[in-house]
Amino acid sequence: MTGSFVFQAFRQRLVLLMADQIIASDKVRLKNQLGALSKTDMLAVEDAIL
Repeated sequence: MTGSFVFQAFRQRLVLLMADQIIASDKVRLKNQLGALSKTDMLAVEDAIL
């Protein structure tokens, strides 16, 4: 493997990890607002995110 390939693979993995963190934090914020949404609405939002 060349250094460039390794760097590119590392960069792609880093981007995926960052995206996972954003999704997780958004989900936590939504769950903290659970009182504002019905259970059905919250499930619909979770389905849309995933």
